[in-house]
Amino acid sequence: MLISCETNDKQSDSTIESPLRGSDTVFCDESIYTCFNNAMPVYQKAFPDAHITLFSKNARSSMTELFSEKTKSIIVARNYLPDEDSLLKQSGNSFQKIHIANDGLVFFVSKDYPIDTINMNQLTDYISGKIRLSMYFQKINSEPMLLIPGAQSSEYANAISFFSQLLRSAKNIAKFINSRDSIVFEVLKGKSIGLGYLSYVQKNPLLKSFRIGYIDSTGTRIPPQIVHQGFIIQKKYPFGIPIIAYLKEKRQNLPWGFATFMEKDPQIQKVLLDCGLIPVFAKYNLIQED
Repeated sequence: MLISCETNDKQSDSTIESPLRGSDTVFCDESIYTCFNNAMPVYQKAFPDAHITLFSKNARSSMTELFSEKTKSIIVARNYLPDEDSLLKQSGNSFQKIHIANDGLVFFVSKDYPIDTINMNQLTDYISGKIRLSMYFQKINSEPMLLIPGAQSSEYANAISFFSQLLRSAKNIAKFINSRDSIVFEVLKGKSIGLGYLSYVQKNPLLKSFRIGYIDSTGTRIPPQIVHQGFIIQKKYPFGIPIIAYLKEKRQNLPWGFATFMEKDPQIQKVLLDCGLIPVFAKYNLIQED
């Protein structure tokens, strides 16, 4: 006598989560949400049995969801904050990390702002509150306020990682505005500096990002140059930032399948690149313009 379990096996297979099927929610840093949401049709076409709901949330809240085990996966544009890193070390746990792409943290102003170039010392003095920017540049009529997209944003976290002084000086030199569109609106009035990502700023022809001269880790002087994806790829811009998928479980499940597809698929890479991000696994042909 032969007993067939084909029907039950099929039913069982359809409900078992794998890298290619199942249902899950991924919390995505609101600062880069649009880029990943643009890539979702490519993913959905490739894996019709995989149902990922991409949910926009600020970076800190996304991390909170992961730490509280309310989600298996998040995508945020930053590394761990010190308290998050300490908590992981104390618990003895760790999350799997998949580095999908990069972006650039930029300081942007309106196109007709009187300056477009600054060096690292001047920027550090301004952010620390030591010296007014208008002391360096007489063309500036009034001291600009630094506009930051929320204290829970990845932009603020990344800024602190580069300028720890900002934790103390923010109350004097900065203003937190949760809406990035509102920041652009204020910046276009010509009296403020916005903090944001290149992928967001470069789409607006009315804005420009400060060109920044600095000394790199080898002691080489890097002259100020236009803020462009190509210079971030060459590590000739000081504020490159990572876009990372953090996975709660270290196994090849649906969140892992989604993150690796976002990381390595050529069509996804093109969507992210067109959106202004810099996919880690893509190959680039850099052409030096005269």
